[in-house]
Amino acid sequence: AEARLASDADASGQGRNVLDAVLAIERRCFGSGEALGGDPAVAELTVECMVDEPDSKYFLCHSLSSPLVIAYYGVRFTDVHLEDVLRALVDPVERVMRDSDSEYRVHRSATDDDPLREEDISYALRAPWPFSDREVLQRRWQLPLQEVGRPTGVAVVMRSFEDEAMLPPRPDRVRAFAHKSAYLLRPPAGDPRPGEPGLELVICQQLDLGGLCPAWAQRFITRFAVQRSLEWAAKLREHCLVMPERRVVWASGSDVQDPAAAAAGQRRGAAQDAEVASPIELRGPMSGGDVLGAILQIEQLCSEHSVAG
Repeated sequence: AEARLASDADASGQGRNVLDAVLAIERRCFGSGEALGGDPAVAELTVECMVDEPDSKYFLCHSLSSPLVIAYYGVRFTDVHLEDVLRALVDPVERVMRDSDSEYRVHRSATDDDPLREEDISYALRAPWPFSDREVLQRRWQLPLQEVGRPTGVAVVMRSFEDEAMLPPRPDRVRAFAHKSAYLLRPPAGDPRPGEPGLELVICQQLDLGGLCPAWAQRFITRFAVQRSLEWAAKLREHCLVMPERRVVWASGSDVQDPAAAAAGQRRGAAQDAEVASPIELRGPMSGGDVLGAILQIEQLCSEHSVAG
């Protein structure tokens, strides 16, 4: 019993350290002047606001001399419930349904008596061609998010670790290391009515992309990341709007395919796509013309997004 208490305390401490660091990054992004966790390598990063809308904020902390990147994205949803968003983020079936291309996998599930819901997960990060995809192995915890003036929210915090037996390296991918990352789910400020939809969602991640990104490419990569974040939020909202009704249908037994079967089918499809379009087969040595063509494609994508915004 004493060993279990010590283990729980250690896990709680790790999760709390990640959460405290993420909250410090949030304060730094919004101009409180607090250093980013006191880490000199992080404190020297430039903070750049990429999106500044009433219901959407995106900050990027970066340096051309380091592969270390901190991304902060906050979005306000007025028509979905916090519980549905949390389920979409952490439930394995809903995660695969929402994003089958991520290859999301739970390697070690939380035990029923664990209040922190400690789990080991992995997923893929898709990079724009010609850059190699990344993969991440993380330990995850769920903590209460208690702040003055707000009802209690939820913090889903994660930190990478190494275990080649759990997730063997792949020659066609680079192992990215997320020093700290979190989803912060906050109910609306004030005194919301019970059952009323609405929340503020923050996604914050400090990521070592594994290998320096060339200076000429970082601008395009960051703009690509912003675009993908906006699309991700829209897709998450759409998922959360339709899932409550779908769960009722599945519970009634009247649907032709249950969620587990649908998720399994999507995983098989993703695996087959990976076999057909292996990055090793498609990404051979690049000529100068190939590199220039890739840059122009990425720039065009970013320009289209800028015009659309």
